[in-house]
Amino acid sequence: MKLFVAIYDDCALLPHFLRHYEGLGITQYYIAATRTVAQTVRFAVRTVNAIVRDDLDDRDGIEGGFRALTEMRLEYAGPSEWVLIADLDEFVTLKSTLSEAILYANAEGANVIRGRMIDRVATDGSLPTIAEDTDIWATFPRKCGLTYQLQGSVDHKGVLVRGHLSPTMAHHEFEDECLSLQQVEVHHFKWNSRVEARVKLAMEKARDAGISWWTEYEKILNHLGEHGRIRWEDFELPE
Repeated sequence: MKLFVAIYDDCALLPHFLRHYEGLGITQYYIAATRTVAQTVRFAVRTVNAIVRDDLDDRDGIEGGFRALTEMRLEYAGPSEWVLIADLDEFVTLKSTLSEAILYANAEGANVIRGRMIDRVATDGSLPTIAEDTDIWATFPRKCGLTYQLQGSVDHKGVLVRGHLSPTMAHHEFEDECLSLQQVEVHHFKWNSRVEARVKLAMEKARDAGISWWTEYEKILNHLGEHGRIRWEDFELPE
C-alpha cells in the first residue's frame, strides 16, 4: 500500500514513522517536502521505496499539506486505489491487518476509513526530545485528548482513502465520502521538545493569513505558559 505524507520542518520523527508504517504493511512512500528539508528527507528514506517531491504547493503547511498531497494522489494513485494519509507525527494503528480493513470497507461500499486522534504525552507532562533511538511509545505512554479538549480542534481524520476524493476540510472530511463503520486510532506524537516552537510558528502563520482557528494554537501556548508542562491528567482518555 502507498502512504502519502507532507514534511515541512522538523524531521526527528521520520525514522520512527518509517519503521512503524513498514510494520503496518506500507511498501511505497510519497512525500511532499519543502526545499529546506528535502535533502534531509531524501537521506532518511534512502533505504525504502520513496518518492520525495519538493516542487509542490507548500502554502498549506499549517493544514497538513492537503493541497500537495491531493496533487500527489492524483498523480501516483489510481482512481479506485486505497491509500493511507498521515502527518509525520501521526501513527495509525488498526485492530486488523491493512488488507483485512480494506476488504471490510469494500464490502461496506465505503471509501474512507476514519481515525480518531489520541495524543501521546510523557508521564510527567514534560516535552522530551526525540532522538533516532528513542522508544517513543515508552517515552510518551499517557493517552489524552488535547487536540479536542484543549485546542477545540477536530480530532478525526480520514486516514485510509479510496481513489481521488477531494478533501473539504484538510484531511478531516472529503467530498462524497462514504465512511466505513471501522474506526482506527491515530496516535499523535506531537508533544515533544519541538512543539512549543512549532505551535508558535503555526499560530503566527494562521493569524497572519486570517485563519480563524489560530486561537487553537494560542490555547496550547497559554496552557504551557501557565503550567510549565502538559497537564494531561485534565484531558485523560479511558484505556
